[in-house]
Amino acid sequence: MKNNRWSGPVAGLLIMAMSSLALAQADKSVIIIVNSSGSSWPDGNFQERLNSIVAEQNGIEIAEAEDARELLEVSGGRFDKQQAIDHGVAGAHRYVLWCDVKREEMRVEKGFALPFFAKQRRVTAHMEIEYRIVDCLRGKLVVSEKLKVKKQGPSTMQYLDFTDADPNLYLSYIERKEMFDNLEQEAADKLTDAFAELARQR
Repeated sequence: MKNNRWSGPVAGLLIMAMSSLALAQADKSVIIIVNSSGSSWPDGNFQERLNSIVAEQNGIEIAEAEDARELLEVSGGRFDKQQAIDHGVAGAHRYVLWCDVKREEMRVEKGFALPFFAKQRRVTAHMEIEYRIVDCLRGKLVVSEKLKVKKQGPSTMQYLDFTDADPNLYLSYIERKEMFDNLEQEAADKLTDAFAELARQR
């Protein structure tokens, strides 16, 4: 008789706990937008890297790719807070993580110099991202930041006038791809850390 008396409340508590868990998971779903118009690297894979790393975070669910495409089309590729909120609410998503790649390029930069004697030149890869995180549930833009990442490649000392054509600064396609892969990986890691920390606080 005692077992029957307690079975109802216990079952109710279990159902409530399972419902709360499901709601908590849905509460951390996110639409990820990557607008890579500022990238000069044609073989970039930043969207996929970012999606993959964010998806590995416990309790965070990535929205379908169609949700991201629709928001990008509706907004014309430009961030609009209200459009992001409306789209997130319509799709039952808590967050929109919008990333504008402002710069992704490789160039030759000046290094240290020995006055009247020699100058160092180094190949560098740069990535600059302006990212925003919208909390659709609260109807607020909660983060608006810039992220800069830099990777260094080979360097050389030049004893005459500076020239980008120095063969010591030449990189093959494989070497350039490796630099950009590492650049995008670090940027994706940092963005994921920033988003995951925010999601844990809410």
